[in-house]
Amino acid sequence: MQYDTPIDGMDETEASAGPRARYSSVLDDIARRGADEVRERMQARTDAQGVCFQGAHGRKPFLVDPVPRLLDAEEWAQLEAGLKQRAEALEAFVRDAYSEQRIVAAGALPEHVISSSQLFDPRLRGLPVRHYLYVYGPDVVRDGDGAMLVLEDNVRTPSGFAYLLAIRAAIAVELGGHLDGVRELDGDLGALESALRLASAGDEESPSTLLLTDGPGSPAYYEHCELANRLGIEAATLEDVELAGDDLVHRDGDGSRRRVDVVYRRTDEARFSEQDGSRTALGERLGPVLEAGKLGLVNAFGTGVADDKLTHAYGEELVRFYLGQEPLIRSVRTLDPGDERQREEVLERIDELVVKERHRAGGEGVIVEPAEEVGVDAMRRAIEDRDDALIAQERVSISTHPTVCGDGFEPRRVDLRPFLVRTEGGWEALPGGLTRFAASSASLVVNTTQGGGGKDTWVLR
Repeated sequence: MQYDTPIDGMDETEASAGPRARYSSVLDDIARRGADEVRERMQARTDAQGVCFQGAHGRKPFLVDPVPRLLDAEEWAQLEAGLKQRAEALEAFVRDAYSEQRIVAAGALPEHVISSSQLFDPRLRGLPVRHYLYVYGPDVVRDGDGAMLVLEDNVRTPSGFAYLLAIRAAIAVELGGHLDGVRELDGDLGALESALRLASAGDEESPSTLLLTDGPGSPAYYEHCELANRLGIEAATLEDVELAGDDLVHRDGDGSRRRVDVVYRRTDEARFSEQDGSRTALGERLGPVLEAGKLGLVNAFGTGVADDKLTHAYGEELVRFYLGQEPLIRSVRTLDPGDERQREEVLERIDELVVKERHRAGGEGVIVEPAEEVGVDAMRRAIEDRDDALIAQERVSISTHPTVCGDGFEPRRVDLRPFLVRTEGGWEALPGGLTRFAASSASLVVNTTQGGGGKDTWVLR
C-alpha cells in the first residue's frame, strides 16, 4: 500500500503513535481487496438505506469513505473532557445573556457581542427554560502542531447522528474484523432519549415526545426520519401540531390527537422572533405552551447567541468566567473586528486570515483567502464598513486523512463532528463522532453540503 501526503500540515496517520500500526493494517486490507470496490460497496449499502441529503434538485447521496479515522483512548479522553467543559460554559453564557449579562458587567465580554447578534432575541427574557443546551455538536480540527481545536460551536440544530450510525453499520460489514478493540456507538440513542426525557417540563416518566421537521424538503429529512424511528417517536411538521388552550397537540395520521410534552426541534428555523419583533411561525405555535411552562424544547429557543461566530472569539473566556477554570481545549483564534485593536490586526493581516460572515452556516460565507478572492482593498473596506457582520480567524493547516480515490489513497482535509448529549448524570459523548472530508485535495473547506463526505471515527480502547 502506498500513501503519499503532499498537502501541508499534519496527516492523521502520523498524529499519534498509538494508531499507526492499526492504520497500516486497515489500509493494507482495503488495498488488497480493491479500494474502489470497497468504497463502492459501502456507498451502495448506505444508498440502499436511503442515506442522503435532500436538495432543490432532489436526493443527493451522502458520500462515504471506507478509511476510518483512528483516535487513541488518551487523546479521546482529553478531547471529551474539554468539550464537556465547553458545553457547560456555553449553557451558562446563554442563560446569562438572557438575564443579568454578568459577563458584560464584569468586562469579560464586550457588550456588542450580544447586542449586535442577529441570533440574540431579547424577547426571550423571562421565558421559563430548564436547560438551553441538550445537544452539542462542535466542529473540531487538528492544526499543524497536532493540537485539537474548536473551529465552530453548533448548538442550535446539531446534525449528523444518523449519518454516523449508518456509516458504522456499513463499515462493520466491510471491515468488521478490524473493529475489535474499538468502542461501540450508542446505536439505540439511549443518551439522546435520556436528554429528551430530561427536557420534559413535567414529571412524566415517559413524556410524549415529537421530532419536529420541515418535512421532505429539509436537507436532512433522512436523518429526521431515522432518528424518530430509532427513538420510537413521531416525526411531524408544524402543520401537524396545534394549540389546545396552553397545550400543544399533535394530530396523528389516524385522526387521533395527543398532547406533546417535549419537542426535539430539527427545523431549519431556530428563532422565536423575527428581527422586527414579530414571532416566527414556529414561535407563534410553540410560544404559548413554552410561556406556560408546559413544553420542553431541544435545543431551546435562544441558543443561537452561542452559535454566533463572534461569540466563538471569546469561547475560552466563557470557560474562565463561568467555571473558574482554564480551558481544556482551545478555539481556533478568532478576531473581533468590532474591537478597535483587533480590527487593526485584521486589517494589517487580511491576506493571512480567513474571513467569515458571523451568522452564516453550512460552509457558506467563508472567504479562505480574502486577498486573492476579493482583493485586499475591497476586503479592508468590507471589514471597516461591516465590522459587526464579519469575523476573522487564523488560517489553520487542517490535518489530512487517507481517502479512497480510484484504487488508491489520497489525502483530504478532515474535521470532526463529535456529539455530546445532556443526561441526568451530566454530559455524555458518543465515542468518536462523524469525521468529514473535503471534496478535493485543493479544498480547505470541510463540509458535507459543500461536496465532501463522511468517515467513521474509531476510538481505540
